[in-house]
Amino acid sequence: MLPSARQAGWLSAGLPLLALSIALAACGGKTAQMPALADSSLRPDRQADIIVPAGKPIVIGVSVPLSGPDSSAGGEDRDAVITGVNRWKERNGGTIDGHEIVVRAEDDGCTEADITVQAAERLLRTEGLVGVIGPNCSAGYAGTFGAGDAAASLRDFVEPVGASEAEGVVFSGCPLDLPADFVGSYTRVHGSAPEASVFVGQYADAATVLLAAVAAVAQEQPDGSLVIDPGDLRDAVAAADLPDGISGAIAFDTNGDRVPERGASVAEVTNTAIQTADLQVFVRLGLVPCQVHDGKLVNPLEAIESGP
Repeated sequence: MLPSARQAGWLSAGLPLLALSIALAACGGKTAQMPALADSSLRPDRQADIIVPAGKPIVIGVSVPLSGPDSSAGGEDRDAVITGVNRWKERNGGTIDGHEIVVRAEDDGCTEADITVQAAERLLRTEGLVGVIGPNCSAGYAGTFGAGDAAASLRDFVEPVGASEAEGVVFSGCPLDLPADFVGSYTRVHGSAPEASVFVGQYADAATVLLAAVAAVAQEQPDGSLVIDPGDLRDAVAAADLPDGISGAIAFDTNGDRVPERGASVAEVTNTAIQTADLQVFVRLGLVPCQVHDGKLVNPLEAIESGP
């Protein structure tokens, strides 16, 4: 599997990643009024408390490609985060301790690691930033953090390798079946249903997990500001238990890998799947399998369900 394919949304809670370019209110995608970026990182010490000043918004950062060949998918993922924030606000109130919630998206260039680093540096200069969802692509992620995962892609795997050599290979990364009510909420933000990205549900769920964690650990101060301990925020994200996520049930094992329920480990889930040849494991981990067939990516589960 080539490491340059787009990867599922990655959630960074309180880590030093941060930016400008596009500031979007989590309310139909309107432009938000945000202060100018600081001249340098507002949290050079990653252990320092996250501060949301009095009267200023809580900022959810998003690192996605907004230019180049992956811009359509990146724009959809950005709007999935906005949709996730909107839906969280509908269920939990419009603010956290009186602070508005906004989304700031940065163009991370996808495969251009230097642009991803620049996006991260700009996000770090954003006042009120509590976390970043992204980067969007494995190459950019590796350039910033030194690691990366891959997902299915015709352009990044099938075409370079050739259809005959790729025939039968199974990936994760076919589109999820999204709930109709979510698609309706998403369409009101984006203007149309998602088509380019296969990770829209995961991005919306990442926003839900991050906001729930922020709401759980933020400490309101006498002056109206919020103080968030980054360790507490990471722990709250790690303890997430979201049984009704858009992309399925979400919890994390002790290594931070996604699992269907608390107490499970991704090794146990995948080993059982291997022993039983159970492709449904992809779905339980928030992914849908893709198999190369005649040069195209198809969902083998659909073939199994439809029968001969």
